[in-house]
Amino acid sequence: MTDERTDRLIAEIVEQLKETDICLGPCVEESALARFEQRNGVRLPTGYREFLLRIGNGGDGPGDGLETFDPDVLLEKVGLPFPLTAAWVWDDDPDPDQAMIEDCGNGWIFLGTEGCGMNWGLIVTGSERGQVWNIEGQGAQPCAPARDFLEWYLLWVNWIRDGGDDSERCWWDTVWADYADKRSDQ
Repeated sequence: MTDERTDRLIAEIVEQLKETDICLGPCVEESALARFEQRNGVRLPTGYREFLLRIGNGGDGPGDGLETFDPDVLLEKVGLPFPLTAAWVWDDDPDPDQAMIEDCGNGWIFLGTEGCGMNWGLIVTGSERGQVWNIEGQGAQPCAPARDFLEWYLLWVNWIRDGGDDSERCWWDTVWADYADKRSDQ
């Protein structure tokens, strides 16, 4: 069972996709999602789950595209708590906690990459559950403002519809609007 917000965002994504050439893979069956959740001891966030069930699996998306979700995979760390609640660039930390850096591999599903090790992850455990973060070798940060999977994907679809790389604003400044706006105010 879904909520009104999820249904509204799903409907909006479906409608916006009709105005683009964006291609996605076939949907995932409920039984396959249930198998994944049972095997990995985690419940997928509602928005992502509904996207897989009702819109598609893998295909066009931010960066190099959406990774195809494999319901048969065992992800050893996905059920462990994701430790962060705010951006952390450990490369800038004079004495970073190595155990905390290791723990940043917990509790998220790989959505895709922008290249150069900059990966999109959907947080599935902890207080940031449902949010999309960029996780890389130097640190991790959430979208700004915070966005769940459906908001993040809809933002990208609208950015593509509005011209993508030819639009007024690059993808990075779109997905991290709060950071970009602060930079431009200085």
